Amino acid sequence: MNENMENQEKIRLEELKNQLPYYPASESCQPLDSVVPKTLAIEQKNFALQLKEIYEKEGGVANFVMNRLQYKDIDSFCRAFSKEQIDGIAAAIYNFENRNFGLIIADQTGLGKGRIIAGLIRYSLVHLKKKPAF
Repeated sequence: MNENMENQEKIRLEELKNQLPYYPASESCQPLDSVVPKTLAIEQKNFALQLKEIYEKEGGVANFVMNRLQYKDIDSFCRAFSKEQIDGIAAAIYNFENRNFGLIIADQTGLGKGRIIAGLIRYSLVHLKKKPAF
């Protein structure tokens, strides 16, 4: 291993010391194995637990989102979205339906902000019967 690669590995390991695994609210589909800063981990987990509680009567977070987006089965739904993305879509739908608020998607690079937006466009088209504007 060359010196540059060794330095990059040291930096990566140092960064991991300050991060914890993301705690998903969604009980279905694959995770992206994302992480959150240690300083936000408790709040993020509490938020996930709140989402789980809110959608428990709907069969869980993933089932709620799958039904709102009108996916026919869990396999096609899970091919489209990860746990993290499902949580983001669920939070956005909750904000819209219960608070008339929007949502800022501020995930790190590569976690699927575009997929969350695609899910929300689908929600707007199939559930609200409205064409979204950007």
